[in-house]
Amino acid sequence: MAGQASTTTQKASIKQGGSLMVVNGEVNEVLTRILVDTGASHNFMARREAKALWVKLTKVDGEIKTLNSRATQVYGKAWDVPIRLGKWKGKVDFLIVDIDDEDVVWGSGIGIKLAQGMEQDMRSHP
Repeated sequence: MAGQASTTTQKASIKQGGSLMVVNGEVNEVLTRILVDTGASHNFMARREAKALWVKLTKVDGEIKTLNSRATQVYGKAWDVPIRLGKWKGKVDFLIVDIDDEDVVWGSGIGIKLAQGMEQDMRSHP
Protein backbone atom coordinates (compact mmCIF):
# COMPACT_ATOMS: atom_id res chain seq x y z
CA MET A 1 0.00 0.00 0.00
CA ALA A 2 1.45 3.39 -0.99
CA GLY A 3 0.99 6.15 1.56
CA GLN A 4 -1.27 6.40 4.59
CA ALA A 5 -4.82 7.15 3.55
CA SER A 6 -7.68 8.23 5.77
CA THR A 7 -9.09 5.60 8.11
CA THR A 8 -11.27 2.89 6.56
CA THR A 9 -12.73 -0.48 7.37
CA GLN A 10 -12.81 -3.48 5.06
CA LYS A 11 -16.56 -3.21 4.30
CA ALA A 12 -18.05 -0.05 2.87
CA SER A 13 -19.85 1.98 5.47
CA ILE A 14 -22.62 4.07 4.04
CA LYS A 15 -23.93 7.04 5.98
CA GLN A 16 -26.80 8.60 4.14
CA GLY A 17 -28.15 12.04 4.93
CA GLY A 18 -29.75 14.18 2.26
CA SER A 19 -27.33 14.30 -0.64
CA LEU A 20 -24.30 12.96 1.25
CA MET A 21 -22.84 9.48 1.62
CA VAL A 22 -19.53 8.42 3.11
CA VAL A 23 -18.24 5.21 1.54
CA ASN A 24 -15.04 3.23 1.54
CA GLY A 25 -13.41 3.10 -1.85
CA GLU A 26 -10.04 3.24 -3.53
CA VAL A 27 -8.11 6.19 -4.87
CA ASN A 28 -4.91 5.33 -6.74
CA GLU A 29 -5.49 1.70 -5.63
CA VAL A 30 -5.32 2.68 -1.94
CA LEU A 31 -8.30 2.11 0.36
CA THR A 32 -9.74 5.40 1.64
CA ARG A 33 -13.02 7.08 2.63
CA ILE A 34 -14.89 9.06 -0.02
CA LEU A 35 -17.64 11.58 0.68
CA VAL A 36 -20.12 11.44 -2.21
CA ASP A 37 -21.85 14.85 -2.33
CA THR A 38 -24.38 15.51 -5.08
CA GLY A 39 -24.47 19.17 -4.06
CA ALA A 40 -20.75 19.75 -4.63
CA SER A 41 -19.79 21.59 -7.81
CA HIS A 42 -16.38 19.91 -8.09
CA ASN A 43 -14.39 16.97 -6.80
CA PHE A 44 -12.03 17.88 -3.96
CA MET A 45 -9.13 16.21 -2.23
CA ALA A 46 -7.24 17.38 0.84
CA ARG A 47 -3.64 18.28 0.14
CA ARG A 48 -2.41 15.88 2.86
CA GLU A 49 -4.53 13.04 1.40
CA ALA A 50 -3.24 13.68 -2.12
CA LYS A 51 0.29 13.31 -0.79
CA ALA A 52 -0.58 10.13 1.16
CA LEU A 53 -2.25 8.61 -1.92
CA TRP A 54 0.61 9.54 -4.25
CA VAL A 55 -1.71 11.66 -6.41
CA LYS A 56 0.17 13.73 -9.00
CA LEU A 57 -1.09 17.26 -9.38
CA THR A 58 -0.60 20.23 -11.64
CA LYS A 59 -0.03 23.43 -9.70
CA VAL A 60 -2.69 26.08 -10.27
CA ASP A 61 -3.20 29.47 -8.68
CA GLY A 62 -6.56 30.46 -7.35
CA GLU A 63 -9.13 30.22 -4.62
CA ILE A 64 -12.47 28.54 -4.26
CA LYS A 65 -15.39 29.67 -2.13
CA THR A 66 -17.75 27.05 -0.77
CA LEU A 67 -21.07 27.58 0.97
CA ASN A 68 -20.80 28.89 4.55
CA SER A 69 -17.01 29.16 4.51
CA ARG A 70 -14.22 31.52 3.61
CA ALA A 71 -12.34 31.28 0.34
CA THR A 72 -9.59 28.68 0.42
CA GLN A 73 -6.49 28.29 -1.72
CA VAL A 74 -6.45 25.77 -4.57
CA TYR A 75 -3.02 24.09 -4.54
CA GLY A 76 -3.44 22.19 -7.76
CA LYS A 77 -5.53 19.99 -9.99
CA ALA A 78 -5.16 16.23 -10.28
CA TRP A 79 -6.25 14.81 -13.62
CA ASP A 80 -7.60 11.31 -14.34
CA VAL A 81 -7.14 9.92 -10.83
CA PRO A 82 -8.24 6.27 -10.72
CA ILE A 83 -11.02 5.60 -8.20
CA ARG A 84 -13.07 2.53 -7.35
CA LEU A 85 -16.41 2.31 -5.59
CA GLY A 86 -17.55 -1.29 -5.25
CA LYS A 87 -17.44 -2.89 -8.70
CA TRP A 88 -17.32 0.47 -10.49
CA LYS A 89 -14.01 2.05 -11.40
CA GLY A 90 -13.12 5.09 -13.42
CA LYS A 91 -11.00 8.23 -13.53
CA VAL A 92 -11.89 11.51 -11.84
CA ASP A 93 -10.34 15.00 -11.75
CA PHE A 94 -9.86 16.65 -8.32
CA LEU A 95 -9.09 20.13 -7.05
CA ILE A 96 -6.48 19.91 -4.29
CA VAL A 97 -7.41 22.12 -1.32
CA ASP A 98 -7.38 22.19 2.49
CA ILE A 99 -10.46 20.36 3.80
CA ASP A 100 -11.59 20.05 7.41
CA ASP A 101 -13.94 17.05 7.27
CA GLU A 102 -13.62 14.19 4.77
CA ASP A 103 -10.38 14.11 2.77
CA VAL A 104 -11.90 13.06 -0.56
CA VAL A 105 -15.12 14.63 -1.87
CA TRP A 106 -16.70 13.34 -5.07
CA GLY A 107 -19.29 15.84 -6.27
CA SER A 108 -20.81 13.79 -9.03
CA GLY A 109 -24.51 12.90 -9.17
CA ILE A 110 -23.65 9.43 -10.41
CA GLY A 111 -21.78 8.83 -7.15
CA ILE A 112 -25.01 8.46 -5.16
CA LYS A 113 -26.32 5.86 -7.63
CA LEU A 114 -23.06 3.92 -7.39
CA ALA A 115 -23.04 4.07 -3.59
CA GLN A 116 -26.65 2.90 -3.45
CA GLY A 117 -25.70 0.01 -5.72
CA MET A 118 -22.87 -0.85 -3.34
CA GLU A 119 -25.32 -0.82 -0.42
CA GLN A 120 -27.56 -3.28 -2.28
CA ASP A 121 -24.54 -5.51 -3.01
CA MET A 122 -23.62 -5.47 0.69
CA ARG A 123 -27.13 -6.54 1.67
CA SER A 124 -27.16 -9.45 -0.77
CA HIS A 125 -23.57 -10.58 0.08
CA PRO A 126 -23.07 -10.24 3.87
